[in-house]
Amino acid sequence: VATGVVTPEWFATQVEHVLDELTAYLVGDADGFQILIRLDDDQIAAVAEQLTSILHETDASELVYEELLDPTIDENLAEAIALPYGVEVSREEVKALLREAAPPAWVRQQADRLIGDVSAYVTGTTEGFSTVIPLTERKEAAAELLTTLAVARVEQSVRGLAVCPADGEAAAAAVLGSGRLPDCLPPGVSADGLVEDARSAIAEAIPSLVLGPVPDQVTYGDADLRFDLGEGGGLDALDDSRELFTQGWSYSDADLRADLASDPELLDGLDRLRDFLANGYVHTRGDPAASEFAEGLDEAHGAAGSIRGGIVGAWLSLAVLLVVIGALGGTSWPKRVVWASASLLACALVVLALFGPVYEVVSGALFDQAHEEVAGWSDEEAGPTLRLVAGKSVDVAQSVSDDFTAAVRLPGFIVALVALVALLAAVLGPRIIRPDRTLQEQALEER
Repeated sequence: VATGVVTPEWFATQVEHVLDELTAYLVGDADGFQILIRLDDDQIAAVAEQLTSILHETDASELVYEELLDPTIDENLAEAIALPYGVEVSREEVKALLREAAPPAWVRQQADRLIGDVSAYVTGTTEGFSTVIPLTERKEAAAELLTTLAVARVEQSVRGLAVCPADGEAAAAAVLGSGRLPDCLPPGVSADGLVEDARSAIAEAIPSLVLGPVPDQVTYGDADLRFDLGEGGGLDALDDSRELFTQGWSYSDADLRADLASDPELLDGLDRLRDFLANGYVHTRGDPAASEFAEGLDEAHGAAGSIRGGIVGAWLSLAVLLVVIGALGGTSWPKRVVWASASLLACALVVLALFGPVYEVVSGALFDQAHEEVAGWSDEEAGPTLRLVAGKSVDVAQSVSDDFTAAVRLPGFIVALVALVALLAAVLGPRIIRPDRTLQEQALEER
């Protein structure tokens, strides 16, 4: 029922929420995580409606009879009930007549009320329920049916009685006064009259003897439901369902660690993974636990040293190149600095342009295209979950690319700023220091 009201959009939102929480926790951006998946009020209402629809597919009349009416009669009536004039009705006959006295429309009405109350309770919409089924009118109708049944049995017995002989009249008359059937009909007593007397006596006795023990109403509530579900895990399933609909499903880092507590290696592996993703891997020379990686790490260390040496050499080569440019392009120190700083500024601006506006345009188009391709996958190519994971992967790749580009832009900006300051100093410095020089002096100085 719950999965029937879950839409792909809602499911995708929940998966994204789970991925965001777990990713932030695993990479060390968050100290913990809290996953909460809960249906909204409209979804819960839809669940209750579907649950009601499913319960309606059962035999509603049997639900009311077998779960409520029949057990009540079994608890309150004996196997057989003796009525006047030697008539007996069994408990099963009483149950059958009560069913006959309850029209289908009335039964459906009671079943609908009961099913609605149960559905609301299962989905957590209500804290409890108490469904009352009135039986007063049904008992009155059943009394008439019971009277007809008992009188028919009396009539069948009376029709076979013969007229009493003279020596049996007194005994037969005495029996009639005690409310029993005589062995013969006394003079002056007709069969029809005896049947009518029996009808009156039986109709008067049925309410107290047969229907009196049956309550005027039957109540079925949450306590009864919980009692009925007490065996076989049904009660646990009910409580789990109510908790799911009212509070949702939650899972946190504490739950994860508790689940892994039985296996210390898994728990330690989780901590190592988080530390590696958050801080990288730190190797200490002589660490016995990491001795098998020592050779590889030493090689990596040497390679890193070579890279660092190469970076220093690159900066030295750049410095030499700038000196050469300045020496060839200028005839004075200010002009040499102008040539060198202008060349450096031009290169820095090219780098900033490539890793700035150009990157934004190109990467934006590429990543947008990737998102569109993922979104355009059909259900045959990939399901909603795979599309969501692929979209997340594109987001991660874009984030890494943006971080790398930002790391390049920062030193480029610093180099451009240094070059600009040097250029301004070379152009404006001489004029500020010696503003009164003549053109001839400047020419001689340039020579």
